[in-house]
Amino acid sequence: MSETPNDTDLWLPLDGLAPGFDAFRAPHTTALDGKSFTALMHGQDSRVTFAFANGRIESSAAGTSGTTPGSAAYEAVEVDKDLYYVQFAPEQRPHEAVSLFIDFAAGTGLSVLTVIGPDGQMPVRVTQQFTPFMIEGHASPGELPAPTNALVGY
Repeated sequence: MSETPNDTDLWLPLDGLAPGFDAFRAPHTTALDGKSFTALMHGQDSRVTFAFANGRIESSAAGTSGTTPGSAAYEAVEVDKDLYYVQFAPEQRPHEAVSLFIDFAAGTGLSVLTVIGPDGQMPVRVTQQFTPFMIEGHASPGELPAPTNALVGY
């Protein structure tokens, strides 16, 4: 057997990884329930309103092509005071997943849209779109998230 990363014979199956993931997951919070905000998406002529209630997120994206509603159960982690990581999969679009990094103190955030390619496509193609945003109505929004190499040392 080869020991290269491309040799999948030695990889654990996904269900073999689950116990490790579950053991070290950060606790979920319901602190966002009852909150809502509108994200002004940077570099796009669109705005997305998010409303959290009873473990669900309702979204409404408005842009030049009209309005697109969304609804889903969500999981949120409070990373720090007023800083949240939220993930959900819109029920209306089963091949998509959304991760939000929301900094209410700075009035900014980052949306990561993950799209899994069409059924039957081989190899499976997964794309991600990273879009920073400002929170509408924030008194003094901070600097938008941007790509960096800071974590890798150059």
